[in-house]
Amino acid sequence: MHFMHFLSLALAGAMASPAPTDAVHANLHKRAQERNHDSIQPIASNWAQDAVGRALKQYQPSLLSVEGCWAFPAVDQEGNWSGGLKPSGGKTGGCSRSTGQTYARGAWHREKFGMMYCWYFPKDQTDSPIPRGHRHDWECAIVWISNPDRPQLQGISTSAHGGWKRWDKVNPWNVRGNAFKVKYFQDIKVLGTHSLDITGDDGGGFAPLIQYELLPAAARNSLNTVNWESATFMMKDPLFRKNLEAAYPFAKNGPCKQC
Repeated sequence: MHFMHFLSLALAGAMASPAPTDAVHANLHKRAQERNHDSIQPIASNWAQDAVGRALKQYQPSLLSVEGCWAFPAVDQEGNWSGGLKPSGGKTGGCSRSTGQTYARGAWHREKFGMMYCWYFPKDQTDSPIPRGHRHDWECAIVWISNPDRPQLQGISTSAHGGWKRWDKVNPWNVRGNAFKVKYFQDIKVLGTHSLDITGDDGGGFAPLIQYELLPAAARNSLNTVNWESATFMMKDPLFRKNLEAAYPFAKNGPCKQC
């Protein structure tokens, strides 16, 4: 057989390989287990060595936790996931220190390139005498740039109670180097729970960044399939594009063809 013809057949066979089935996902999930929130180890930082990966790393926001849990890893290399914390004791009880993990994913959306960064918190708890809130919390920020190849900051969106706050410009007081500064805070005193917002305060940190596409299969499967109860992993496949559209802070010219 001619070598090039053989190579073409081999490549075609490789490209035709089926995507992971529901059974594969079920097996991955079966092998992984729920673990104590403070036993989940972060996945080593990893991002693609291309324009998108470099932009994701270059523009990673700094995160400052104010009056709430620090960000923790949600899953580990093997797909084991955090059991979170039941609201009890103080707002930072059992969750005041962690290396954390930043989950990152980028895509073109309308005329901008959106880079979503998500953080996991073991609980979201109020100040009230009887602790209120819920186990697990996910919050995300979307940094908008002009183009991964020639990036310029354009704006930012931050998550809040299932919705988004949006800024269509860059405020110098809110940026340190290339990084927006965001805070995790209790937005209504005493009875309120937590959300993200921009901040001018320093003191935020950078948790190990892992690009969504480079997550180990077991870890990505758990992120997408675990029931996070009152919280939602906004980066997962069925929701990622919808959240880019919902968070888009610029003028929308016509219907979204990508949503």
